[in-house]
Amino acid sequence: MRAEVLDAAADLIDREGWNQGNGGACTIIDGSCAATAVHKAVVRALPDPTITELWERIDASLAALVSALGGDDNSAIWAWNDTPGRTKDEVTAMLRAVAATLRVAESTVVPSDCVDAAQMEQVLP
Repeated sequence: MRAEVLDAAADLIDREGWNQGNGGACTIIDGSCAATAVHKAVVRALPDPTITELWERIDASLAALVSALGGDDNSAIWAWNDTPGRTKDEVTAMLRAVAATLRVAESTVVPSDCVDAAQMEQVLP
């Protein structure tokens, strides 16, 4: 879910444009910052969501991006997005890179998740 949202946010920026300098505020400015694109991607993906569903998906997706940026909260996204010299291509590349990382992490099965240590010892030489 988070990966799909981040990919959709990157696609949205590619289609509709990117902006910076508004500190994450949703405005009538053309385009979207990274955080606003995540919000829009979630809203557009859910046909008839509850407010709880919306915020759970938005928060989970933003948290993944915050973590990748090494931040503590959503202000890390705004600061990164609004860094002078930042480009649209850098923003969409980061969104897609975090999405790809999430897909790998979510598809990886750790052997200890499947069997306990005693079972592993029986299988390994």
